[in-house]
Amino acid sequence: MEQINFSIQEAERLRSTLPKLRQDTTREGLIKYYETMLDVTERQHNMYSRLMLMSDEESRETAAEMEKVAINYMGKNMDAPMSFFFNKMKKEIKIQLRELADGI
Repeated sequence: MEQINFSIQEAERLRSTLPKLRQDTTREGLIKYYETMLDVTERQHNMYSRLMLMSDEESRETAAEMEKVAINYMGKNMDAPMSFFFNKMKKEIKIQLRELADGI
């Protein structure tokens, strides 16, 4: 669980940088914002998967809390699996990055 706690802290540290990064509306700033958002999303996806594979109650509760946050604050459909939710988010972020890279 110590490794998971470290991963949670690191993801939270990165997530906390997003509001400041979002203030830079230059193309380069937006690219950095979306790259960081992709990194955070990938870390959260990996963390959720690891928590679900663990058999202890604390891990399951943490995973359930992550899903609750996704439903209540991030628009996750209650019936969709978390892996679908994370993959959809990453796909949407990659589309934004591709558009920025292409100068759209």
